[in-house]
Amino acid sequence: ISSSPYQIATFGNFWDCEYDPVNERAVIALTNDSNETYVMNIADNGSGALTNNSSQYFTGNSAPIIHLSYDTTANKFILFCGYDSDVSNYATVRTLTTSSTASSFTFGTKTTVVSNSVTNTLAAYDSVNNKTLLAYKDSDNSLKAVVATVSGSNISLGTAVTISTSNW
Repeated sequence: ISSSPYQIATFGNFWDCEYDPVNERAVIALTNDSNETYVMNIADNGSGALTNNSSQYFTGNSAPIIHLSYDTTANKFILFCGYDSDVSNYATVRTLTTSSTASSFTFGTKTTVVSNSVTNTLAAYDSVNNKTLLAYKDSDNSLKAVVATVSGSNISLGTAVTISTSNW
């Protein structure tokens, strides 16, 4: 991989990056300064130069609060959005798959995590239990978590639990 700087986008407030071990590339979810949210592949083209391909996810969504995780069992990304302007500003989660050629993305069905917007989203894959933990600061300032399980392109959720009621 080239050691020279490579600008892939102008980043806004929210972005996250996760490695795709199957296709050997980085996947980045970002919001730019124009309040557009993209998901993009970043890969070495074999000669040391980086290439990218992107797909627009939202437009006019000023605060999506996004986080990525990679489920190694399902070979899919988990895209956790704390403020989904397409779904009444609720927190949602969905799967994301990249093509082997880095030319396209396939998005799974959105699942509502909680029927309000949340902040401070985190997603972490547990390879022992083959599940993803979603954690977030809820609208009442409590810290909550829920377990997400991937089945095909869908995600099912367990029951959310309150981890702490302290102000975060």
